[in-house]
Amino acid sequence: MDRPPALILLVITLLACGVPQCPGAQAPAMLPSSAPSASRLLSLGYADPGVQVNASQELATGFPPVPAGLTVVSEAPAIGLVVCALDPDVTLSPADFCAKVLLVHPEVSFCEPDTATATISQAASATNATNQRPSASPDDPLFSQQYSLRQVGLPAAWSSAQLFGSTTIHVCVVDTGIDTSDAEFAGSVFNGTAFVGGQQSSDYTDGNSHGSFTAGVVGAASNNGLGVTGAVQRPSLLICRFMDATGSGSLSDAALCFDWCIRQQAAVISCSFGGTTFSQALQAAVQAASAQNVFVATSAGNNGVNSDVVKQYPSAFAQTLPGVMAVAASDASGALWPRSNYGPMSVQIAAPGVSVLGLGLGGVFVTLSGTSMAAPLVAGIAALLFADAGASPSALRQNAVADGIKQAIQATSTRFTASADAAKLNGGSGGVVSVPAAIAAFRSSRAYSAVRKSSISATVVAAFAGIAAGIVVTLLGVVVVIQARQLAERRRDRARVGLVDDGPGA
Repeated sequence: MDRPPALILLVITLLACGVPQCPGAQAPAMLPSSAPSASRLLSLGYADPGVQVNASQELATGFPPVPAGLTVVSEAPAIGLVVCALDPDVTLSPADFCAKVLLVHPEVSFCEPDTATATISQAASATNATNQRPSASPDDPLFSQQYSLRQVGLPAAWSSAQLFGSTTIHVCVVDTGIDTSDAEFAGSVFNGTAFVGGQQSSDYTDGNSHGSFTAGVVGAASNNGLGVTGAVQRPSLLICRFMDATGSGSLSDAALCFDWCIRQQAAVISCSFGGTTFSQALQAAVQAASAQNVFVATSAGNNGVNSDVVKQYPSAFAQTLPGVMAVAASDASGALWPRSNYGPMSVQIAAPGVSVLGLGLGGVFVTLSGTSMAAPLVAGIAALLFADAGASPSALRQNAVADGIKQAIQATSTRFTASADAAKLNGGSGGVVSVPAAIAAFRSSRAYSAVRKSSISATVVAAFAGIAAGIVVTLLGVVVVIQARQLAERRRDRARVGLVDDGPGA
């Protein structure tokens, strides 16, 4: 869709744009009439589900049969999770049914009733921006107003380090979907899906604008003469919608999105949602991503509280899991945003998240504030570092690249000027992500060296395989030539004695 000629910037709040009356907003997708009630959904976890995933990342061997009284709604083989609905004749509450399951089914590692909502981490909008065409590349007209990209040093990564991303590095955005008609996503979406009430749908259209914004922070089209640019100029986006037009969704659906992202070979998962309710299903999902060496960027939350004390999920999992980061928000001055959650142990990094300019719905641009805006920027930076390693997704999965990226980003942040701010993040050394410094640290890391060696080895093997194939072809050609010469000589010999036979057996 082409932008309005004047590139009008509409400054809106999420609440204002989360309803159908907002320009460009769409009504939320409705569940089919046969969908089970969310209040009767359960999540079953299997520590050893006996599930095998084939080369195409499809389920090859099923889970054990679920307990009687349940009907399977969705299976998540990558994380060992099954979402079930209570059968209509079951009179026990979901919590009581789970307690019974755990008593008599030792193969089930956890059973929990589905959690109703996961609110998004985004706050009110900021002031109007003006349309000023930048004089430097990229040529997106509003690039000059994207202070967030300059604050973390992304233009330097693009120019000196030549880091633009790679279409083989998939970033999975777990959110409210995207505006599928927006030209800023043209050619950059590798795949998309949705999970609502445990059921998968092909409709990942955004009815809220939050997902479009966060996906745009990662990979809005660059150098296309339109609007803004994303952190990754060669993006490959995976979109998984689990939240509706109000910004709410089921945590089991979020877990199913994680499973889908992992099986789609995502290198990075971006999560701009959260709440204070702990979920074993969501924990299993984040643990599975970490175990698969997928980098996960999560928003810390916008309540201005210490997350070491008041846990926010899924960002709380970043405290112990490799390759998972909780991201706070900084402002245009590089200070910690007062409304951002923090935590010396639970929050590792900050990124610009105040008055960030990005994509809305229906061809508008908006400025929003929140840790929701900060987390996808870190996700995009992680994707650039993955691409810098120069290996295939499978090679990246075989090395601890995600945690190497986490450590590089943590160790090289631009420390907050105010010591009180610095004390609130990253073990007391809090600051804003610095892309140039993170690149240098990552390139000197063991993870980078390991994956580069793996990549070089694969290249050498492929080269030798090509040489060997060429030798085989050459030898076959020599054999054919020799046989042809021998045949010609036999014909000449027979011709001398008058026994010429030009038939097939000559």
